Amino acid sequence: MTSQPAAADSTSYLHTPSTTPYTASTLSQCLDKQAAEPGDKEAYVVRATGAPRQSISFGQLKEQVDHLASSLIRLGLKERSKVILSGVSSIEYVVSELAIIRAGLISVRTSLTINQISQQALSRIINYNSAVALLYYPGEYGEHQEYLEKMFPALREAHSAGKVTVETLPTLQYFINMRHETSTKVMTVGNLLQQPVDPALVRNRSNGVEADDIATITYTPGSETKPKPVPDRKSVV
Repeated sequence: MTSQPAAADSTSYLHTPSTTPYTASTLSQCLDKQAAEPGDKEAYVVRATGAPRQSISFGQLKEQVDHLASSLIRLGLKERSKVILSGVSSIEYVVSELAIIRAGLISVRTSLTINQISQQALSRIINYNSAVALLYYPGEYGEHQEYLEKMFPALREAHSAGKVTVETLPTLQYFINMRHETSTKVMTVGNLLQQPVDPALVRNRSNGVEADDIATITYTPGSETKPKPVPDRKSVV
């Protein structure tokens, strides 16, 4: 016997086909729409134990995403290049990933933070993806930053320029701290947000993105020792 769908299921496209053609939208297109109407509506809220409530509106999110995307393009990161993203749930993480996608790049997510992954495993993921940048969460007290510098001593010489040369990571060009504070010691998202935005630069890059292009590649828990990428397209994210 075939069971009948529940009432809540009967409204899905599967059970009630629509005559309206499906039109795929990219994440950038959705962000533009939400920021325009209404821009002051909350887009993301963080409630951490013992910490004050944090939030960002769609208008603020779009402004920061466009600034960071513009700066990433100015660094010379080419369309469809891959950027490793390692962090924790935060406004900084959301801004970073949306900017990567907005800039026509591909976000490669690791399920572990910097201090939870070995140098060998991190190097394997970077090299496997021919990643051009690593955007990371430095830790509440900078402990992840110290851990990363122990793995790659060349990072200590990068300073705010962020550009480094690591012999074992031939494609990697930049280490970027995702904090929104500025720094003279390392390149941070805060430093990049201080640079003027070039709307035309971002718009041209976004216009070149198709809904079927890869937006993110996620490494699920336990797969860091052997790369097992799970891709999502821009229309799916």
